[in-house]
Amino acid sequence: MESQTVYVYCCRGGMRSNSMAWLLSLCGYPTVLLQRGYKAFRTWVLAWVDRAPATEAAAPIASPLFLGPPVGKKAGPTKKKPDTGTGGPAFEVAFRKAKGHWEEGLWPQAVEGFSAALAAGHPRPNVCRERRGLCYAELGQWAEALADFGSVLACSTATPAMVVQACLNRAQVYVQLGDEAAALKDVR
Repeated sequence: MESQTVYVYCCRGGMRSNSMAWLLSLCGYPTVLLQRGYKAFRTWVLAWVDRAPATEAAAPIASPLFLGPPVGKKAGPTKKKPDTGTGGPAFEVAFRKAKGHWEEGLWPQAVEGFSAALAAGHPRPNVCRERRGLCYAELGQWAEALADFGSVLACSTATPAMVVQACLNRAQVYVQLGDEAAALKDVR
């Protein structure tokens, strides 16, 4: 991969994609940051496919690290109301409530909900921990975010995709803390 360029697209404000591009360039990968969101990214990919020879390998594409709502999103009216979780097992109700709060950018309430889902025995605790870690990161509670991402990495049932995402999320937290060495270790 060292000779290929990594293309990072910015789908919201640019802070996360800028951090990802910076981390990848520190690792020695040529990095291009595509601005103007997903439509610009899609247009770029279609143009690349049109001009690429059939024998050329596809370029690796990276997306922003955190998958939650935008940083600093304020609670307020939206087109979609959060799920109030009115039925099902206790862990399912708590998870649906937490997910609704997460989608609305209500980070403290989402943390409480994901914690309640874990306490109620959610069958996929890694999903709860990763999302709770994302909420902690949005709140600037770095130690708690690191603990949740670390617990996902330590779990033997974590899927390879979960491990990769937890490493990238933890690297982003290390960047926020100014620990470049730890961030690079997670990215590599």
